[in-house]
Amino acid sequence: MTAAAISVAQDNNLKWVDLNKASMAYVNKISKTAASKYNLASNDWTHVNEWGGVVFARVVSDLLVEKYPVLKDVAVANATLSASIKAGNPA
Repeated sequence: MTAAAISVAQDNNLKWVDLNKASMAYVNKISKTAASKYNLASNDWTHVNEWGGVVFARVVSDLLVEKYPVLKDVAVANATLSASIKAGNPA
C-alpha cells in the first residue's frame, strides 16, 4: 500500500513523505513498551492517543520540512520535540 501511494504521488508530481518508514523506525528505536504509551487503547497499534498525535504530527512536519525546505515558512517548529524524536528518545 505504501509503495502504491508513493507511486501515485510521484506520477502526479505531488509532495510526499514516507511516514510509514519514519514512524516504524522511530517506534523500533524507542521500544514497544515506550511506543505503547502513544496507543489510543492497549494493544491498538493503529490509532494513537492525543499525545501520540502530537508526536507523529511532529514527525510528519519534520519530514516535510526536511524534504521540502520551502515549507519551513509555514511549519511551526518545536526544536525540543524534534530533537528528542531524531535522537530516538521517547517523547
